[in-house]
Amino acid sequence: MVLQVVRWIPAIPFILVGDGGFACAKLAWTCFKNNVALVSRLKINARIYALPEEPPSGKRGRKPKKGIRLMSFKEMLKVEDLPWQEVEIAGYDGKKKRVKYLTNTAMWGADGFCPIAIQWVLVVDPTGEMDPLPLMSTDVNLTAIKIIELYVDPWGLEVTFQEAREHLGMETQKHWSDKAIARTTPILMSLYTIVCLIGHRLNEEAPIIAQKTAWYDKKRVTFSDLLKAVRDHLWKDNLFFRKGF
Repeated sequence: MVLQVVRWIPAIPFILVGDGGFACAKLAWTCFKNNVALVSRLKINARIYALPEEPPSGKRGRKPKKGIRLMSFKEMLKVEDLPWQEVEIAGYDGKKKRVKYLTNTAMWGADGFCPIAIQWVLVVDPTGEMDPLPLMSTDVNLTAIKIIELYVDPWGLEVTFQEAREHLGMETQKHWSDKAIARTTPILMSLYTIVCLIGHRLNEEAPIIAQKTAWYDKKRVTFSDLLKAVRDHLWKDNLFFRKGF
């Protein structure tokens, strides 16, 4: 996918953001060689190394590709007096959240590939509600705050996929052909967009009320509420006010 996008827009650099499954050395090197920044989550016990030092003048042999091994993120959590910094970020629920973080540049090696330089960020929630979160970027010029924001930002996309699966039947289509699934999935995602746009227009005319139950006191309007409002509007218009057809 990275190579295809680079082929389409070779002159425009972009950033690829992924979860822990994207923390792959082969992918990291592919992104680095094609001027693409990869932002991903690392394992808490990921192996990181110091930057290689210049060998003494006149020394023969290959230059080192990495320095000494550094303490892991798990070990950092046990060390006192580290230079933690604080920042306020927008959390997964859209609310502001204050977190502490450490950051530095290091070499990261995995999967038997040559180590690659990364900017790592270790994020810790002072309240303990969130597990420690080690992040990395193959673009060492990205700031720690930018890396955190990039990783948190795609949460809305994951919610979109989950809601499309639950309410529109995405990934549960009753087709045997891969081509049929490839055709219907974009249509379902387009339907999701249309429902949101119509729901937004209906909300401007009359505020949509979030549906609640005895066991789920929902505070904010979600996609299911928009879908219900759009259905009600279409059903009333076609079934009740157009009896002549």
